[in-house]
Amino acid sequence: MALRQLSQTYPGCRENRGLRPRHLQQPRSTGQQAVCTKSAPTLNSVPAGAPLSAYAARSTLVVDKDTSERAARSQLPVNAPEYSAFAKPEYNPYKMSMGLERLEFEDWIEVDEGYREELLLRNKLLDEQRDVVYSSLPIPEADAANREMLQLLANFLPGRFPQLFHRSGRMLTNLVTDMTWNLDDPDLDHLDVCGRLVQEDLCLMADVEGELRFVSGVVCFPQRWTIGEKIGMNMERIHDPVPRFNQQLGRSVGGFMSRLAPGKPFWRINWAVSDNPDLFQPVAEDLIVQTNSGLIWNGEGISAENAGKRLFTRSERETLSRFPQTGAILFSIRTYIRPLQTFVQRPADAARLSQAIRNLPEDIKRYKTMTSTYQSAVDYLDGIVADAAATPGC
Repeated sequence: MALRQLSQTYPGCRENRGLRPRHLQQPRSTGQQAVCTKSAPTLNSVPAGAPLSAYAARSTLVVDKDTSERAARSQLPVNAPEYSAFAKPEYNPYKMSMGLERLEFEDWIEVDEGYREELLLRNKLLDEQRDVVYSSLPIPEADAANREMLQLLANFLPGRFPQLFHRSGRMLTNLVTDMTWNLDDPDLDHLDVCGRLVQEDLCLMADVEGELRFVSGVVCFPQRWTIGEKIGMNMERIHDPVPRFNQQLGRSVGGFMSRLAPGKPFWRINWAVSDNPDLFQPVAEDLIVQTNSGLIWNGEGISAENAGKRLFTRSERETLSRFPQTGAILFSIRTYIRPLQTFVQRPADAARLSQAIRNLPEDIKRYKTMTSTYQSAVDYLDGIVADAAATPGC
């Protein structure tokens, strides 16, 4: 399908011929209920005696004795940021780079003891706010990429996490949410199912008339952006809001994407300090512009004294992998949110993060919406370092 036929239907196109991304279309008549043998659980269906955590459906839990024991009871692995080789951010001084490293395929998807809570939230968002978290262009390239992504996940997950997923022939079951799909169902929404299987957000790029474009995705945990703003865009347009990105990295990113080979995934990690612990932050970019310009103020009442509870690190573990059949590229985003007070037990990391925040250029602080909170974060982290230095044995 020609790009001229898709324009203005989504931000990356040039002409409008009336086509609409599937997040703006009516759901298929069969819908998720017809596909699944059981209806999707909701946050209200969590049984008594198993209450959601303090950051229920909002953040990854702090790993302590209680959460470790709960994870053991639920047979879910504990994989919190400071213990995961892939989820621990490096708080280095700022440098604009891709920061990509090779990834073993077995580490493609991460699961931790927050899986159940996060999947309940993802199901709820897909059921109730589908137009905000789901989008797929009505073109063959998107359909083929969605279908291949589900095929790959259906083959990978039961073998990698047999305690969470079961595959019997063409039937796939999520044992945690108790949902089952027939992979041969002609009305199956492949992208929707993928969004109900993993904690990662999923963004698919595909070649459309010789240009790599964002053709489909499920993004339940965005950090102050929405999928509707990005769908259909090429790499340059997607990264327009990121200071310096296109000027310094645009050509390198384009070259890397063209060379990315099937079966050889890569990963990277980024971080920010936020005043909001929510995983689901679908804030339009124009509101971020207003915040950065001072028209809207965030971080009200945050100080060095309360920053440990009011500020949060938000780390995103991102992977890039090319599919072998369609050649589509999957960009997955796994989000970890931790209160800043967890650094009390990690003074060395506190010192590194404090220095990294200090070294952020002003335009990057504004982009990360940290302008009004970074000083409180630095002062709090410096206090942790000072207390540790004054404590014998530390």
